Amino acid sequence: MEFPHAFVLSPIALVTMLLCSTTAVATESPSLDTRRTEEIRQLIESVLADADTRSSLLETTLTGGWDGHFFLASSDGNFLLEAGAQMQVRYMHSFRDNSNADDSRGGFQNRRVKLTFEGHLIDPSLEYLVSVNVISTLSLSDGYIKKSFENGYSLRIGQFKPPFLREELLSSKRMLAVERSVVNDNAVWNQDRSLGVEVAYGNDDVHVNLMMHNGFNRDGMVAMNEDTEYAIAGRVEFLLAGTFKQFADAPSWRGEAFAALLGTAFNLEKDENGTTTGPEEKRLAWTADLTLEGDGSNFSVAILAQQSETNGSPDLHRYGVVVQGGTFITDNLEVFGRFEWGDLDMPGVSELSIITFGCNRYFSKHTLKWTTDIGFGLNEVDANWVQSNSAWLADAPGESGQIVLRSQIQLLF
Repeated sequence: MEFPHAFVLSPIALVTMLLCSTTAVATESPSLDTRRTEEIRQLIESVLADADTRSSLLETTLTGGWDGHFFLASSDGNFLLEAGAQMQVRYMHSFRDNSNADDSRGGFQNRRVKLTFEGHLIDPSLEYLVSVNVISTLSLSDGYIKKSFENGYSLRIGQFKPPFLREELLSSKRMLAVERSVVNDNAVWNQDRSLGVEVAYGNDDVHVNLMMHNGFNRDGMVAMNEDTEYAIAGRVEFLLAGTFKQFADAPSWRGEAFAALLGTAFNLEKDENGTTTGPEEKRLAWTADLTLEGDGSNFSVAILAQQSETNGSPDLHRYGVVVQGGTFITDNLEVFGRFEWGDLDMPGVSELSIITFGCNRYFSKHTLKWTTDIGFGLNEVDANWVQSNSAWLADAPGESGQIVLRSQIQLLF
């Protein structure tokens, strides 16, 4: 919608007073210097021109309204601000055997409440995004500036997720289950957010991202307080069929064409010399993933690995696998399943083995959806795998069979 024309009172009032003043001067003092009269008339013309310019600007520069987001934009397309919000409210319950605490524990949680402001300024090639988590205290999730160049190149600087795990890079607004897999969320592989600079290239067939950053899970860090000597992450995605846009969310809607995406990524980082407590650690992590979707069904598999080297200690070789898929049984009801396995290569730490089943009821795609799932721990869930936000708790030694029930409502606007 266009903003209404503004009535400018002050310039008109000033013009009226000046006209009266000029008339009075002419009446009372016919011999007054004509130069003074001419200066007053020039001032009147200047004020009228300024008022007309201001009214014209108010009429033409800004538009605003709702187009999937609340937005403000300039009529020439060089400025855009979109404001949005995300709310995820869930109930979670864990059932265990012979634990040292309550075997049955559950409750409600506001998992995510975020405000997002994004768009472009100066021209559409200069983009920005600021996302703030407003649970308990304000904290920055993402905050970056991105400049796109010709021929598919772009440069991004700020705080965002390094290009590594596809499951983590997929927005929490558009996931399949209530929460990402436990393997994905483990600190060994999870990149979360970091500060750095990223160079990217993309065309219709391939996307390449390379980022120098402060290290995995280093969001909000101060430069001189960093404990990472170097950290670099890279990811390449090959589009085998379909379009990249189809992989912006986990499900495949009925009627969509077949699409296939193959990805691989790495992250290499080393602790800062002389600033860490204990020996320095060097970590090389890599992943490969395949995603297929089309006409209401989706399937993905990801392999994760990490080699860790620490002076005076044996090298660690860690591995993980996540397989998941879903299909629509009606236009608005989707069922899904997931299997995950992980080995941390640590003495006394059991391998992780979890299977999860669930469903999504879409009332307005991701804008309003209800997700419910139930997970079964096939092995003992060790404390090194525990993720409180996913409801998985530590099992007693030698125990298995933990059950986790979760149900969540999501609202986006």
